[in-house]
Amino acid sequence: MLTNEGYDLVFGVNCVATCFFTLCLLPCLLKTPNARVVNMASEVHRWIDHVDYDSVVEGEKRRAMDQFANYGQSKLGLMLFSNELHRRYHRLGLMSVALHPGTIKTNCYKHKPAWLQFIVYLFMYPAKMGAITPLWAATAGEDLGGRYLLPWARVAQCESWAEDVDEMKKLWAWIIDQTEDFNPNIAQFRKE
Repeated sequence: MLTNEGYDLVFGVNCVATCFFTLCLLPCLLKTPNARVVNMASEVHRWIDHVDYDSVVEGEKRRAMDQFANYGQSKLGLMLFSNELHRRYHRLGLMSVALHPGTIKTNCYKHKPAWLQFIVYLFMYPAKMGAITPLWAATAGEDLGGRYLLPWARVAQCESWAEDVDEMKKLWAWIIDQTEDFNPNIAQFRKE
């Protein structure tokens, strides 16, 4: 499925829309003391080492891409954005952090066969557990900016490709290129 704008639905929701929303809020965030941006990433970023920009729009590459790989690159893209946001603006008091909330029982498997739901749910945690790490990220007194967090409220090391400054800048520029027609004000954030 595609978004109305022509992006793969998973990448469009998990990465493009989230990053665009953050960029729209950025003027306010930069004026707010101790502002924080908490991004819901995923451990699947470890299995995808780059964002293939040709596969997130309609075309042969998107149709050939495995759904799991697409999900992984959507979360990697969000991590790259989160890390670039922190790199650019932490000196101005804005903290950005990415986290994996845990493997949580949600409705994401409701259309799968019952046997698969049963097996998958054996390894998942109740939905309320998914709030622990995001709440910690949003309220902790310590500086978690630029860090990657895991359940349950732990600092962890993300993969090196999620901290690759060239890839962070590339994703940042791509997001602005893709979305500035919807809000021309975000073009001001193109330059460092």
